[in-house]
Amino acid sequence: MAEAEENTKLPRRRGRPKKQSFPRLPSKNSQELFLEGSAPFTDLNQVENKIEQLQKKAESEKEPTQKIEKNNVENKPEGQSKIENSLPGVLPSEGLSSLPPFSFPKGKGQGENTADFESERQMKAMNMPQNTAADTLKKTIEKQSKEQRSLQKILSVFLFSFVALFCFILILAVYGAVVIFQKIHTQDVLITEVEKKLQGRIDQLDGLVLQQKKEIDELGTSLNQLHSYITDTQKDLSKIRSKIDGLESKIAEHSQNLQQISADIKQDKQNRLKKEEILLKRISLLEEERTKASYDRKRAKASFNP
Repeated sequence: MAEAEENTKLPRRRGRPKKQSFPRLPSKNSQELFLEGSAPFTDLNQVENKIEQLQKKAESEKEPTQKIEKNNVENKPEGQSKIENSLPGVLPSEGLSSLPPFSFPKGKGQGENTADFESERQMKAMNMPQNTAADTLKKTIEKQSKEQRSLQKILSVFLFSFVALFCFILILAVYGAVVIFQKIHTQDVLITEVEKKLQGRIDQLDGLVLQQKKEIDELGTSLNQLHSYITDTQKDLSKIRSKIDGLESKIAEHSQNLQQISADIKQDKQNRLKKEEILLKRISLLEEERTKASYDRKRAKASFNP
C-alpha cells in the first residue's frame, strides 16, 4: 500500500512514446467506397450478410490486439497492478487507459513501464476507429434499409394514386364518349335540316350572283359607251382648242397692228402739235411786227403832223 501511495504521489510526466508499426488495414477501392456511401436498392438479406461479414472482419482484426494486450498485462510490474486494483471506480479489465497519463520517476523500470503504457494506449486507439467504422457502417446500412422501406412505401402510394387517377380518367373518358355519342345521334336531324337551309341559301346566293353579273355586264357596256363619248368629246375639244389657238394668234396680230396704229396716231398728233406751235409762234411774231409797224406809222404820222 505504501508503494502504491508513493506511486500515486509521483509527478505526472509523460514520456515520449516509441514509434511502433501496426499492420495496415486493407485499402478500399473507389468503387467499394462509392457502394458503401451510396444507398443501393438491395434486399434486406444482402444487407444482413454484409453486416455479418463486417463483424467477422472486425473480430479477426481484434484478435492480434487482444493478444498484445494479454502480453502487456502479463509483463506489467506488481506495483502498477496494485495501483490499478487499489484505485476506486476503475475496473481491472480497463487498465490504465481510463486513468490520466502520468510518468514514473527516473530509475530502474521507468522505460519499460512507459513503453508498456504507451503501447497499450496506442493499441486501444487503433481498435477504436475499427469499431467506430463498423458501427458507422451498421448505421449507414440501417439508414439505407429504412430509406429503402420509406421509398418503397412512397412508390407504392405513388403507384396506387397513379392507378386510381388513370382509372378515374378512363371512367371520365368513357362517360364523355357516351355523352358525345348520344348528342351526335340526337343532332343528326338538326344537321340535315341545317344542310337543307344552307343549300337553299346557297341557291339564293347563286341567283343573286347571276343578277349581279348581268348588272356588271350592263355597267361594262355603259362604261364602254361613256369611254367612246369621252373620246369623241376629247377630239371635239382638241379641235375647238386648235380654233381658239388660231383666234388667239389672230387677236394677237390685230392687237399688234392696233398698237402700231395707235403709235402712228400719237406720232402724228405730236407732229401736228409741233407744227401748230411753230405756226402760233410765227403768228405771234407777225402780230408783233404788225403792231410795231402800226406804231411806227403812227409815230411817223405824228412826227409829220405836229
